[in-house]
Amino acid sequence: MDAKKDNNVYTFFISGELTLENENSLKEEISGKLENDNCAKVVLDLSGMEYIDSSGIGMLVYLNKELKNSGKELALKNVSDSVMEIFKIGCFDDILKIE
Repeated sequence: MDAKKDNNVYTFFISGELTLENENSLKEEISGKLENDNCAKVVLDLSGMEYIDSSGIGMLVYLNKELKNSGKELALKNVSDSVMEIFKIGCFDDILKIE
């Protein structure tokens, strides 16, 4: 996973699949980079993500809650039509900020 920081925004570029097999390592990698960082906003660029399962969605909801609790904002961008459809079916587009 690639990442870049621009001013107070940390952007992570997610590619491939976000599933039970990799959601924990992805969460740890993001948390590790943000541990001692004072950024105000975290953006997950999903342009390279092909598939997400319920564990991946759960990780996004968890990350959203953790970031809010620490005063940070989470936003998703470049969400594919197929992933957006999954978000809409589960009403996760109401919980997660999508730009």
